[in-house]
Amino acid sequence: MLLIGTSPQEDLSGDKMKITRKQLRQIIKEEKAKVLAEQKIRRIVRRKLMEQATWPQASDLLSVLQSNPRDSKTFDQIMTMVQGLGKTPEVDMAVDALLAIEDAESPDEMASAADYAIDYVRDAFTAAARSGRIEQ
Repeated sequence: MLLIGTSPQEDLSGDKMKITRKQLRQIIKEEKAKVLAEQKIRRIVRRKLMEQATWPQASDLLSVLQSNPRDSKTFDQIMTMVQGLGKTPEVDMAVDALLAIEDAESPDEMASAADYAIDYVRDAFTAAARSGRIEQ
């Protein structure tokens, strides 16, 4: 149990401890600083991950997906990369194009959907690079 008092004092039984308002403010200030530092680190890591999401990587994955449209691991990787570009109309169109590969019923439809997806994914990466969200 923590009691706020006017002077610091610890009960010998160990059950209660009084702290001053000044001490409480200092504790809150320190905890807030920790949380803000963690958030900053998360932002830096997220930014670095996004910088790694480049068009050449995506293009390589799309080539694999084009030759084997049923490759769920590659599909998931490219979908994650595209969605990581942010919420833009280009990303939405690229996601729809990728989902069309999954929805295709015949091998010809899958090949056509993969060709279609390549163009839209490229557009999403180009738009992200233009806006400075990633390096091209």
